[in-house]
Amino acid sequence: QDDEEIRKLRNQLPAKPIHWPVEFPDVFAAGGFDAIVGNPPFVNAIRGGLAKPLKEILKLRFTDIRGSADLSYYFLSLAGQLIKPDGHIGFVMPRVTLGATAIQRFRANPNNPVPYLIYSPDHYSFFSAASIKVCVVLLGTATECLCSRDASPVDATWSTVPITYAGWWQAYHHNWWSLFWLGIEKQKMPAISGCVPLSNSQFVIGQGMTTDDFYKIEIYDEQQGNDLKLITSGLIDPQISKWGSEAARFRGKRLQYPRIVNKAYSTSLDKRLQNAKRPKILIANLTREFECFLDHRGEYQGATATFNIFHQQDDMEALRTLCGLLLQAKTSKLFRIVLGYNAMHSSITVEKWFLENFPIPIGLSQ
Repeated sequence: QDDEEIRKLRNQLPAKPIHWPVEFPDVFAAGGFDAIVGNPPFVNAIRGGLAKPLKEILKLRFTDIRGSADLSYYFLSLAGQLIKPDGHIGFVMPRVTLGATAIQRFRANPNNPVPYLIYSPDHYSFFSAASIKVCVVLLGTATECLCSRDASPVDATWSTVPITYAGWWQAYHHNWWSLFWLGIEKQKMPAISGCVPLSNSQFVIGQGMTTDDFYKIEIYDEQQGNDLKLITSGLIDPQISKWGSEAARFRGKRLQYPRIVNKAYSTSLDKRLQNAKRPKILIANLTREFECFLDHRGEYQGATATFNIFHQQDDMEALRTLCGLLLQAKTSKLFRIVLGYNAMHSSITVEKWFLENFPIPIGLSQ
């Protein structure tokens, strides 16, 4: 059925697809290519303007890639299908490839090659038109990986890290960024025992506000009042809300005391705003260190680029304990080890799956 759908979609595209075993019969009679080297196009799945038929073909053709995937991921997946079992791949990729959930299935597939070299500098200088960090990955059969983030690969210093996930929290297995970071920093993954994922508990994780909702709400600037205070990621510090002490920009306006007008909105937005009046933990989304504070009175509504955590029974003591755990130094360390691949300059984006899989003591989960 998938093959039939693919044929229909291909008829809508101008380019003729390559049937690799037909085009290279001798190569595939020998098991595939010995090596594949490339610099695939970096095209954002959301903003890249890919034709809908092409997106549908990619979705059907590459089942190990999911979600909002960069176009380059499909090239890497294809290379994994075309090489011999003992073959090699050398690709220039966006750095996010090392940890992005969209390509997690590829990294976790035991039949796919593993990285034996990762080079990823912290600058943006290699491609003048690209404002993203890149990496070079060499994939094959290996038990160790060479890593470097020096400015130039010509005289780089290399670290060696074993390709093993022993002692890692299950959710973080096959995160190549974590291997890279631990190799560079010469550290080990923080030990975790007697814990369960946050999602397997009485806590509920949610997004502060969708972009659509953000443009529906009405905002006014008033220090005194009972309406919900609107807070951005930048106004969230460890254990502190900077609402009122620092101005923030909302839809082109700078407001010192932004509040949400209490009126009838859509059903979903009304439900979100009503829910915000409960006690919760508010989490900054783009930050250098993990930042959150406890909104014990239910005074705030997080804007876009924030997360919140509620307790099903609004247990204040449980929320207070969790907030303390999230603000420990080892949480920020785990934050960098697991999510550092998506850093823009020095700030890292919090991802929901990280919160869902954050390890908490079993006693706190009940």
